[in-house]
Amino acid sequence: YSGAANTATYNGALQTNTGATLTSGTLFGSDNFSLAGYAAATNVAEGTVADTLTATQLGSTLASNYTISYVNGSLTITPATPTLTGLALSAPSVNYGATAPTVTPPTSPSDGAITYTSSDPLVATVDPITGVVTIIGTGTANIIASQVASGGYSAITLSTPLTVNSTTPTLTGFALSSPSVSLGGTAPTVTLPTSTSTGAITYTSSNPAVATVDPTTGVVTIVGVGTANIIASQAARGGYNAIASSTPLVVNPNEPSISVTKATAAVAVAASATSDFAYNSRGSIPSIEYQKLKVDELQVSNPIPSDEQNLHDDERK
Repeated sequence: YSGAANTATYNGALQTNTGATLTSGTLFGSDNFSLAGYAAATNVAEGTVADTLTATQLGSTLASNYTISYVNGSLTITPATPTLTGLALSAPSVNYGATAPTVTPPTSPSDGAITYTSSDPLVATVDPITGVVTIIGTGTANIIASQVASGGYSAITLSTPLTVNSTTPTLTGFALSSPSVSLGGTAPTVTLPTSTSTGAITYTSSNPAVATVDPTTGVVTIVGVGTANIIASQAARGGYNAIASSTPLVVNPNEPSISVTKATAAVAVAASATSDFAYNSRGSIPSIEYQKLKVDELQVSNPIPSDEQNLHDDERK
């Protein structure tokens, strides 16, 4: 007799064979062979182990009627597939530029090492040991946990999807040093914007008849009267969309003004045949000829003293 060949799946527990086979000879009449017990095989790993028949019992007749010999059977233990559960992301979908989700590691009855990979490194990468995720681009990638075979457990993988959406960057700080200038005045300077994106920024004017702007530096040149929007445009890059921001510029007409600091006269005086004369209270009033007017300075030739001028005014009365 031999222990029957038997197969069991590894589960870490003690395994026993459950059958025996008559390999030669003939049982008499209604005699039968029944299994009394087999030695157990310790299930420590997959593979084939000996399983020895240790006890038999014959049915209705005595065992002495037979010559019994024993042949070992075999118990084949096959690897079990472990249950890998609990792999998850703190968020299955994130916007580009946002904080990457964290990984909840899976659990398993196997003690095989677990490593992490990404199905699309152009979307996200993952540290193979810690499972820390880094966002790279937009799209969908599977974050994969792989456990190697160990003991009686086979290898296994488990994955969870991550979607990274494109997003619009924040373009801030774009401004002019002055929103309004006069034609002929100094053009305002541009405060360049800042952005969460690294896309190239260029500058344009909505009305080149009023103002033009250097596309690279943002330097403004005044051309005419009116209103123009100075526009900063940022190109799409990585997971960031394109964006634009504008600020208005008003150019007013130039209205000239006249500022007179001194309104003064230069006077040339003539009396009789000479241009120099002495005036007293009994003399006649000399003729006065105003020759020219100057607005930049006061120059009076031969001014009349104020006390004599007052006397002269009294005599005329």
